[in-house]
Amino acid sequence: MKLLSLFSGIGAFEKALKNANIDYDLVGFSEIDKFAIKSYCAIHEVDENLNLGDVSSIDMESLPKDIDIITHGSPCQDYSVSGKGKGGDKGSGTRSSLMWYSVKIIKYCKPKYVIWENVKNVVSKKHIHNFNQYMENLKEVGYTSYYKILNAKDFGLPQNRERIYVISILEDQHTFEFPQGFPLELKLKDILENSVEDKYYLSQEMQDRFFKFPQDRLNNEYLEVLGTTAPHPCDEEGNIKYSKSTSAWVYNPNKCISTLSARDYKQPKQIIEILPVRLGGVFDEDGKRHQAGSIYDKESISPTLDTMQGGWRQPLIVDGELVTNFKIRRLTPLECWRLMGFEDSDFYKAKNVPTSDTQLYKQIGNSIAVPVLKNIFENLFK
Repeated sequence: MKLLSLFSGIGAFEKALKNANIDYDLVGFSEIDKFAIKSYCAIHEVDENLNLGDVSSIDMESLPKDIDIITHGSPCQDYSVSGKGKGGDKGSGTRSSLMWYSVKIIKYCKPKYVIWENVKNVVSKKHIHNFNQYMENLKEVGYTSYYKILNAKDFGLPQNRERIYVISILEDQHTFEFPQGFPLELKLKDILENSVEDKYYLSQEMQDRFFKFPQDRLNNEYLEVLGTTAPHPCDEEGNIKYSKSTSAWVYNPNKCISTLSARDYKQPKQIIEILPVRLGGVFDEDGKRHQAGSIYDKESISPTLDTMQGGWRQPLIVDGELVTNFKIRRLTPLECWRLMGFEDSDFYKAKNVPTSDTQLYKQIGNSIAVPVLKNIFENLFK
């Protein structure tokens, strides 16, 4: 099967095809990020000469007319809720408007299959006109399109990552049904490295800010997070946003992590790492722990504040255990790659180019959840 890969990044589509045991012949790939190009070539063992460069400058007449499949995960920044909402109107010059070059190439090459991935906000009220126009443009040249929002956590990854996938089939050669998700077995802690370099840990000064707040703020701002009470906003998974003035979150390793993004190279996601030492004390027959005049319930939240390291803190209870000996660290680049379904060998091929941590975070945040694509391909070509 002949594949043309547009907006290729590090090649999640290609990885998924391989994992689904589907043979393909790469006609060419299109990528402009010099670091991602190096990683792509290292992972998929292809020559940089196959890179067609900027999608807006591709010479269509040089492309073969017997391409079977075109994949394009076009830029999402201007559709994303975390972006500035500039959209992707044709001719607007935004990054997301580059998708229309994909459409131009699709109309010229008319592959049997086209797969497009983007953020789910592309079907929001503000942007759905572009989505509808995309669907209509492909319909005009004979494609039947199917679309659905799928979540990576429904396909084996402990990451809450919703994306929209559009499968377009030329002249309705057959119908398509999206794969069904399945119960998540992995937790975030299952993909963590056993040993992590010191550079990924927060300094003690930074960690001390985690539960240190003026006493007069504590009475009015309790929120239940990570099995404790603390004056932090939190999400439905119980992950803590530990500063109201920053986007830094601390994630529970027993839960699912939120969506990885390309911006994580600036502030990689952080997790609580419980150390072996537990707070001492005696539990009574009701499961309550007595220490220094305070009583804590193993299975519930204690409103009692501890004074630790010179500042007011909340007790931390994780999985019913009261913990005082913990550290906070960033997710490593390897852990982020695992969270997107890439293999460790893929990561090390890219790292050994060599590629910096900054670029490794950025590349994986820009990528696509491989198991989702694998299940799509299996349904499409079964």
